[in-house]
Amino acid sequence: MLNSVRNDSSRIYRDKKYWIFEKAKTAVIYASLAVNLALLIILYTPVTPLLYKPLIVNDDIGKSDVIVILSAGVLKSGTLDFASHMRVKKALELYRQDLAKSIISAGGVIVPGIGRTYAHCIKDALIEYGVSESDIFLQDETSDTYHDVNFLVKKYAHRFDFNSAMFVTSSYHTYRVKRILKKIGINAAVVSAEPYEYYPNESANRLLYFRFVVREYLALLYSKYKGWI
Repeated sequence: MLNSVRNDSSRIYRDKKYWIFEKAKTAVIYASLAVNLALLIILYTPVTPLLYKPLIVNDDIGKSDVIVILSAGVLKSGTLDFASHMRVKKALELYRQDLAKSIISAGGVIVPGIGRTYAHCIKDALIEYGVSESDIFLQDETSDTYHDVNFLVKKYAHRFDFNSAMFVTSSYHTYRVKRILKKIGINAAVVSAEPYEYYPNESANRLLYFRFVVREYLALLYSKYKGWI
């Protein structure tokens, strides 16, 4: 009798383990299918471009009091990352067209190892490209878009008319910048750098493109929650 009870208990235990194993296997299969479906949608459908388009602002350009470059990233060597480089490239194009005589480089994040801010690294790049140091102004006291914009407007309000300014940033970042400016009562032009991310030619770049979009929508939600836009 005792052996029969033990055998029944052992069988129930084995059945329970098998049931848990089968459930786990099924969950893994469904999760894998969901991930692969999501990847197919991201990589091979127009979902990402459709989500991206509302983020883009590209105002008309014209004679302005100042060009503002909002920094993106800087490598540990102090070299600008690709996004920052494209923003600088666009600002240089405007500057060389004589649309503004001054440039403000904004970004207070400090690059580890070299102790220089993003704004200083952008300034270094501008000087290397032939911009006179006397034409470059820094705002490196803050480290996020909202505070960068607010602080530089206050810092240089006595020198520049920011209603006659061009804010240069990456295309996916332009809508948020426009909303921040509107929130603080500034009617400046927001100008998109070359949107290289909009034309991904490899799977890895398409995933990066999608990450830009998701991150920007999250940033917009957070900015709305904080009352910044």
